[in-house]
Amino acid sequence: MTKPLNYKWKLLGLSLLWLLIPDLNAQTVPIADAEELRRIRQIQQIPIAPNFLGPNALPVPEIGKGKVSSRSRLEAGWTGSFSEGDDTQSFITNLNYVVLADRIAIHVQFVPVEFFNLTRDEQTRRNIEDEFFESSGTQTGDVYYGFEVQILKEKKGWPDLMVRGSVKTASGENVENGRFTDSPGYFFDASLGKDIKLDENRTIRPYGQLGFYSWQTYDVVLPQNDATMFGVGVDYDSEKYMFSSSLVGYAGWKDNGDDPVLWRIEGIKKLGKYDLKLGYQHGINDWQFRSITASLILNFDAAFNISS
Repeated sequence: MTKPLNYKWKLLGLSLLWLLIPDLNAQTVPIADAEELRRIRQIQQIPIAPNFLGPNALPVPEIGKGKVSSRSRLEAGWTGSFSEGDDTQSFITNLNYVVLADRIAIHVQFVPVEFFNLTRDEQTRRNIEDEFFESSGTQTGDVYYGFEVQILKEKKGWPDLMVRGSVKTASGENVENGRFTDSPGYFFDASLGKDIKLDENRTIRPYGQLGFYSWQTYDVVLPQNDATMFGVGVDYDSEKYMFSSSLVGYAGWKDNGDDPVLWRIEGIKKLGKYDLKLGYQHGINDWQFRSITASLILNFDAAFNISS
């Protein structure tokens, strides 16, 4: 009587064991999925912070000067960003379209293409695996779009006050090679500025801003980094030239290379309908690049204009 019982129990045990053993054919991860899993692991190794990415991934926004322009402008040019491990040449575009002169504007910024060169030392610093490392290549960047609104206009000793907001798209890819974040973000700020007349044709304008900058990372536990954005600067404006100097940055809370501080200077030659701009940017903290920008600016009228 015991043998059939033992046989049945053995048969049942073997059946249960067979059910517990994974079906190797069914559980085999397709090659494409396996590659995507390796890509995800690679992305999670790179800090999504400005000190470990290309110069166009999480740039410090241009400083607000407390004033919406009276004229629209379209800018196109070239920026060369240089560091010990990453040299990047970028074609840049920037549209500031004034809907209502001195009151409301919308802006769009886009990096159509960048050309980059990375060293092996930079590969190691960014934790890039050999499988995903590209020592050189081209990449399309992110689109930023947003608005500017004049809240207060300078009057009786009070400064101008402008608020601004912008959204970052996820169009920039190749995060596994440290080029862009492939994730969304946004910022908003308020800025103050006041013109100080030197004579009929020359003014000095000091300005400052304070704001908030947020972007998505690939941290499973805390996927969002939030930063305080800040900046101070001054313009010297004359009939034919304008010179600017500013100290700008933002401070993230993860402390993983997310506290960039930059010094920027630029000069503009006014030619009426067109302007020529030359600028320089120097990283002070959590920003390894030194950048030179040369661009052409087309000025055109606002969509609407009303008296002050």
